Amino acid sequence: MVAAAGGGVIVNVAASLALKAARDRAIYAATKAAVVGLTRSIAVDFGTQGIRANCVAPGTTDTPWIGKVLAGAPNADELRAQMAAGIAASAAADVAGAPARAAGAMHGAPRRT
Repeated sequence: MVAAAGGGVIVNVAASLALKAARDRAIYAATKAAVVGLTRSIAVDFGTQGIRANCVAPGTTDTPWIGKVLAGAPNADELRAQMAAGIAASAAADVAGAPARAAGAMHGAPRRT
């Protein structure tokens, strides 16, 4: 359908953990890395038909849920600063052919049990 229309764009959403490791996140990271691999394969398979495939990999963002997670962290302000620094750094790190990191990931927050 998309090829018949002359091409198009597919945008998939992975996560920053597709590009790096974090403790206790193996299954999550593996599934997000699969999204990156799928996106690359789609780009190769359908690029000649005018279909582009891209992937964004957002990191942790300061949402109400993250606020609850951070509430128990003795270093919550430091973790929020790491998130902000990751967002700024990711803007400079984007390169063609690589998943776009929309926000830096935050590590060190207490795990919910």
